[in-house]
Amino acid sequence: MLLELPDDRSSIAALGAGTSCNGVTLFVVRRHGKAEIYSSRGETARLELVIDSADPNARIIERRDVHGAVWFLLLAFPTYQPARNVAMSFDGVTVRCFADFIDLSDFDVDARGGRVVFTHWQNGDRHLTVKELQ
Repeated sequence: MLLELPDDRSSIAALGAGTSCNGVTLFVVRRHGKAEIYSSRGETARLELVIDSADPNARIIERRDVHGAVWFLLLAFPTYQPARNVAMSFDGVTVRCFADFIDLSDFDVDARGGRVVFTHWQNGDRHLTVKELQ
């Protein structure tokens, strides 16, 4: 697969970690202070989402395969400070954001896919919130 980025000599692009689901690869490219998420189906890559990222090591951290979709954290900011990391899922077709916390630090899903725990910042303190999935 070849990913062609615009010829912009003022910035350097860096490849971040990725994951795959149903034969489709999802990966992060960091450039211009953004994290760009691409999906790759064979020879073609498609831009799925762009978010701001202050972390030069922005990457995808896979959490679990739940009901045919991979759930992952887009780590765009360090977890030790309030910032907008994004909890997402990908079923091989659609990338979905599913956390409703503004200052998400991290999350994890239990083995059955029935419960998710979010670590988030609120008023300068870290909190854990557990949600039951339906």
